Amino acid sequence: MAIFKRSGTDAVDRLYFSERILMNVSELCLRYAVDSGLWNAQKGTISQVALVTSVGFGVHVRPCRTQDGETALQLAIRNQLPLVVDAICTRGADMSVPDERGNPPLWLALANNLEDIASTLVRHGCDATSWGPGPSGCLQTLLHRAIDENNESIACFLIRSGCDVNSPRRPGANGEGEEEARDGQTPLHLAASWGLEETVQCLLEFGANVNAQDAEGRTPVHVAISNQHSVIIQLLISHPDIHLNVRDRQGLTPFACAMTYKNNKAAEAILKRESGAAEQVDNKGRNFLHVAVQNSDIESVLFLISVQANVNSRVQDASKLTPLHLAVQAGSEIIVRNLLLAGARVNELTKHRQTALHLAAQQDLPTICSVLLENGVDFAAVDENGNNALHLAVTHGRLNNIRVLLTECTVDAEAFNLRGQSPLHILGQYGKENAAAIFDLFLECMPEYPLDKPDAEGNTALLLAYMKGNANLCRAIVRSGARLGGEQ
Repeated sequence: MAIFKRSGTDAVDRLYFSERILMNVSELCLRYAVDSGLWNAQKGTISQVALVTSVGFGVHVRPCRTQDGETALQLAIRNQLPLVVDAICTRGADMSVPDERGNPPLWLALANNLEDIASTLVRHGCDATSWGPGPSGCLQTLLHRAIDENNESIACFLIRSGCDVNSPRRPGANGEGEEEARDGQTPLHLAASWGLEETVQCLLEFGANVNAQDAEGRTPVHVAISNQHSVIIQLLISHPDIHLNVRDRQGLTPFACAMTYKNNKAAEAILKRESGAAEQVDNKGRNFLHVAVQNSDIESVLFLISVQANVNSRVQDASKLTPLHLAVQAGSEIIVRNLLLAGARVNELTKHRQTALHLAAQQDLPTICSVLLENGVDFAAVDENGNNALHLAVTHGRLNNIRVLLTECTVDAEAFNLRGQSPLHILGQYGKENAAAIFDLFLECMPEYPLDKPDAEGNTALLLAYMKGNANLCRAIVRSGARLGGEQ
């Protein structure tokens, strides 16, 4: 050790040459070179670095520490000495020993922007994955940590250095860790969530699984869509191996996710890759247009129409309803109009042989009735029970609908259904509180209406109203000259 003594170094001698301090030769040389001024970090004088590389004792670097608790490798990294790091690694330094804060040497180098030293460590076989403690005691890799800290330069260095790009975090040895330990999110999920575009690109280039599913069944593109990261969405969707029909635990495909978050750009990009994505159905047999119509989501309806969704597709369940039927049930005039403009067939029938007009007539939807009539609906069509739209409007007491039907088309107000009843007979049997007003409307529109004509069982409207106990309707019919005994 005397070879290092020189004048003016008594303090150094006392500190570093004490018999109580156990340091190996390489570390001693390094400390002496740095602290005595022999090493010039800016000039990088190789003759001083040679203090380590030319020791020539032929010994390996032992895992002892300085009084400050640092290994020789940590000391070299902290003092930004790449050639010294190389020499120490060549002599077999343990590159996995963490510092007092739990940081391994590779992280120390990268966190201090010492990529040349980090490259040296990797070249000597340093583990770029390096599992260690993470949030709440779970285990994570350096890549997980870099992504969570939004440090893309470190993340990309680790990826290019061959680290594990697919493993999610995992519980600690004794099951430690909260949600992070069990969420199943790969680095690609995490990067997609944080919006780290460069990291996502790097992960894809180095073989990250673009279809990996987390604990909720979500793929990275599900995560990117839900977080509205447009560039990352495009990167993932354009990947040649992506599967766009993968469903998460809620049953949502990426296209469904895009529709849920109203991300029309993502939805359109998916349709360019998967033209049938809009026709995918949920567990109720509904495609996206069906759901949008039922929810009266005009924005989504207009988007789906714009991308040529089938406006005549039927729900794949027992009802077999079309989007137009659903729009009428939802009572949305604007959706009805847009579906008709987009080519919805106005006379499509339900399984009960009812048109959209039949459906509208049963609800208080006079405007929709008018729209359907304007667009050529068959107002004379009858359902499986022989009812036309007027029969149904009367059954449900829809005065405004009845006015539209009697004034805007020539529906047969005297037609008999399969039970042998006309709309007036139905009024007598099922008439509600507004039955008298409906009767007055009938006579206003049809002064010659046959009031005494009996139904198939011989009952007149007046007799039916009498048996029903509808006094108001009875008085209105009698005032109009009807006879209780019917036609004579």
